[in-house]
Amino acid sequence: MLRFFNVLSLVTLVNADNRLISNDLQATMYLANYGYLIPALKNISSSNALLFLVSKEAYRHAIAEFQSLAGLEPTGILNEKTLEWMNKPRCGVPDRDYHAPSAATPPLTRRKRFSVEDRNRWTKKHLTYDIKTYTSQLSSSEVDHEIARAFKLWENASVLTFTQVTTGQADIVIRRSTVVLTAKATWAFTFWLTRSHLFMEARLIFTSTNLLHVAVHEIGHSLGLFHSTVPSSVMYFTDKSYDPHFKLSEDDISAIQHLYGKNERSNGGYSEGNYHDNSDKEFKELKKQLEETTSIVEDLKSKLNGILGKDSIPFIRHRHFIVKIYLNSLEATRKPVDIGRIPTSCEDLQRMGNTLNGVFLVKRSKKMETIYCDFSPNGKKLETWIGTADVKSAPTYFYVTRNFSLSSDVGPIPFHLALVNAGNAMDLKTGIFTAPKSGTYFFSFTGMANFPQSSSSLLRLGVGFFLNVRQVGRSFVDEANSVNFQKSQLTLQSTFGLNEGDRIWLQIIFMASGVSLYDNEWHYTHFTGFILDEDLSF
Repeated sequence: MLRFFNVLSLVTLVNADNRLISNDLQATMYLANYGYLIPALKNISSSNALLFLVSKEAYRHAIAEFQSLAGLEPTGILNEKTLEWMNKPRCGVPDRDYHAPSAATPPLTRRKRFSVEDRNRWTKKHLTYDIKTYTSQLSSSEVDHEIARAFKLWENASVLTFTQVTTGQADIVIRRSTVVLTAKATWAFTFWLTRSHLFMEARLIFTSTNLLHVAVHEIGHSLGLFHSTVPSSVMYFTDKSYDPHFKLSEDDISAIQHLYGKNERSNGGYSEGNYHDNSDKEFKELKKQLEETTSIVEDLKSKLNGILGKDSIPFIRHRHFIVKIYLNSLEATRKPVDIGRIPTSCEDLQRMGNTLNGVFLVKRSKKMETIYCDFSPNGKKLETWIGTADVKSAPTYFYVTRNFSLSSDVGPIPFHLALVNAGNAMDLKTGIFTAPKSGTYFFSFTGMANFPQSSSSLLRLGVGFFLNVRQVGRSFVDEANSVNFQKSQLTLQSTFGLNEGDRIWLQIIFMASGVSLYDNEWHYTHFTGFILDEDLSF
């Protein structure tokens, strides 16, 4: 089965003054590239010929089509908002197959949500895939795991099943692309005619999170799905920010089920809908059983009280004594005591009404700890300590880089690109990290010093950590008798105990004449940090 497929897009971010698409000619090339105008137009080098071949009506209709996909008012006019959307990071697959509008085509006001192509659907339900090349940024086992998760999302929502193979001809082959970008390239893509190839751009810095997002989107294309007009959809055409609850949207599920049907398997497969339906049924059944059990216990308790009397417990032995103790335990559990704070021991848990032995989390002075509580009457030891628990009120970690060299001391070193910034504690423009919570933090810096030619004098570059206004660490590299453009690496790592609101930054502390902190689009400057332990004293 031959399938037509695109390579994953990679976008170069630029500012408003250096926008890649800023006029009608560039917009025409963009629209031809993504299925709104005749695809052959993108191969025409003459700007005059290009604009001559496109009628005003066709151009206006193409603009309106793109505006509709982006959720804008379909005016058909290339305005600032439309240019902003054309310059967003996006997938390189065309948004649609090109269809020339007729003279009677009405003004476009609304597109259907998902878009599929029946002729691109697979004619079989079980598909195989083979990962031919891996990214160096993740281990092969991590890549295998994330790709399998991506296929599983589509499998859970449809009748399709997927199996990874390493020999023979797979239905879907996944490779790493080696597309080369120029400084002015907006995105890179390549068309490939084969059974079905997925390409992961070599210069995109992958984490397990964005690999999952990208793989799910591109697999959707290989299954016959076009781009959706729903922003929450996995198949939306622009890049998305990190989502810890990433899953298929209702629009994605409707699209894949339109092509292949619902998942009706009973051997562990489930769709988003029937998963929640089954959970509701199980919850109602458990609730009914609990109500019936409570009624039986209350009836038994009433009968035992009538036979034994409330004051006869000390003199009752054997089974009657055990039953009465059990009933009293149930009563205590149903009526917890409010101790006015988070429990700190098994004693506190017992006062709150807990009677069942087990493992519990309790709050010590600054950390959460795990303990085992034995509430049985003949227990030898009420509390057994197990260990500390890694509990954080919110995730805090970042990884930032620069895009060009720095040749002077500008105070805190600023950064240009955040690969991750959970908690938004790192300010890119100022280069300053502000601790959102008190606790222990780890920071690591790696940079590249660039030296000019030197006959004998010692040239040096030094970088230091600053906590608030005080220097708390430094690293330097020096060279003598260097050749022009000689490079040397310097690193700096440290662990700090920070209070909420403390600020950490990197700063050049000495720089010889002609020396610079080297960087370009390949990113040689790396600054990362994360919280190790949070101080939970409150």
